[in-house]
Amino acid sequence: MKTLIKERIIPAKVKDVYLKWTTKDGLNTFFSQDNDIEIKPGGKYEIYFTTDKSIKHRGSEGCKVLSFTPNHTLSFTWNVPPTFESLMTK
Repeated sequence: MKTLIKERIIPAKVKDVYLKWTTKDGLNTFFSQDNDIEIKPGGKYEIYFTTDKSIKHRGSEGCKVLSFTPNHTLSFTWNVPPTFESLMTK
């Protein structure tokens, strides 16, 4: 398995960025149309790129929160976007 690490410097306050990534409303402002997140270890971190529930893979179904430190860090599992569904089984 290959690992991908991506770092980005954001010119914003840490608290503001943390709220964007850890709240339903925050994620919807820049990343998704809908989501189901539970900020706790093992909690859901599912980001949906469509609101059409008839589609089998709308986004990051099955992804989980690994760890978090309020207003500091967030780590979560990730899978491929639904446009690359054929890669999800490889």
